Amino acid sequence: MLGGRADLAGITAGALALMAKVYAPYDAGYAAQCLQHARDAYELGEARPGTTEDNYYPDDTSADDMLCGAVELYRATGEAPYLAAAEAWNTQLA
Repeated sequence: MLGGRADLAGITAGALALMAKVYAPYDAGYAAQCLQHARDAYELGEARPGTTEDNYYPDDTSADDMLCGAVELYRATGEAPYLAAAEAWNTQLA
């Protein structure tokens, strides 16, 4: 994800967090790796706001992608900071 911004990082975090939930009953080690990578991707998105300029599908905001990442991380972990972040991202979209 070199050169990526919050749009790519957020949606990637969401996908990886969802993978962690899906794989948890079958392969706890792989699920834990997915969850850690989801956390890392989300942190990258927070550190690199904005959208990717060469994105094939132009996007004018990363809030929807970061919302996805925060929601799925909250669903996977139950950690309140991800819920608070999701609410904040959702406010930006309203």
